[in-house]
Amino acid sequence: MIMKKLKGFTLVLTGSLLLSACSAKTQTQAEAASLSPLSIQDTTQLMMESLKSLDLDTFNEYSDNYVSTERNWLGIPVRKEYQVFSELLQPFPKKGKRYQANYRLTEKLMENLTWEIKDVRTDNTTAKVDMEITNIDMAKATGYYEISLMESMLESEGMGIVQLIKDVSEITRNTDGLILAIEQLAAEDTHTARVTLSACRENGHWRFELNEDFINAFMGNINSQDYPDEINRRLNELYRQYEEKALSAAEQYEERLERLFE
Repeated sequence: MIMKKLKGFTLVLTGSLLLSACSAKTQTQAEAASLSPLSIQDTTQLMMESLKSLDLDTFNEYSDNYVSTERNWLGIPVRKEYQVFSELLQPFPKKGKRYQANYRLTEKLMENLTWEIKDVRTDNTTAKVDMEITNIDMAKATGYYEISLMESMLESEGMGIVQLIKDVSEITRNTDGLILAIEQLAAEDTHTARVTLSACRENGHWRFELNEDFINAFMGNINSQDYPDEINRRLNELYRQYEEKALSAAEQYEERLERLFE
């Protein structure tokens, strides 16, 4: 039962790591573009380029990513919620090792992001943009990552639920494992999706409404629940080995108890 739930844990973990990107603190593309209104085509390009370069200030400017702000009793913002990249878009982010690790991970994810505008339909205040978005296949990378988790757990000396929690905690504190999984991908390991975004004209410029299909597309199909067959076969073999290891450990424990009460 525990091993069957590991895939779900890995997907949640991967998502939480990748949604913790950080915003570049240089002059934003939005500031550079503020001198003149942009067309819907140019706004689309600007938003996508801001994703690829991790200029999240611009991304937020041209999308409805921002959700809400939590303030303390003095009215000072203490927490902000965003649809994506929420953890490190906080009022007072801690730019320590974990922050930098998440930046490196997201940089790795976004470096191969490409897109093509297929069609634009617009009137005075609303628009629909059809795009084809291609990125690395994060479903496959997550599968490689889970394989590395299982292999490390098999190498661990201890067993039991406490040891399992300890193993997973120690392995997943470092995002380098997921970066290595991404680097295992071949050039053809990509995911392409066609998505449609809606936009409204607000205060003289266009703002896009993010949707689940768009987020999943630029994140490389990260929400997929399916692994390729070769990954599933390897995982099933590792699960079997882990169950055998657990059974052996349980038998050894029972033998020790029996000797104590002889």
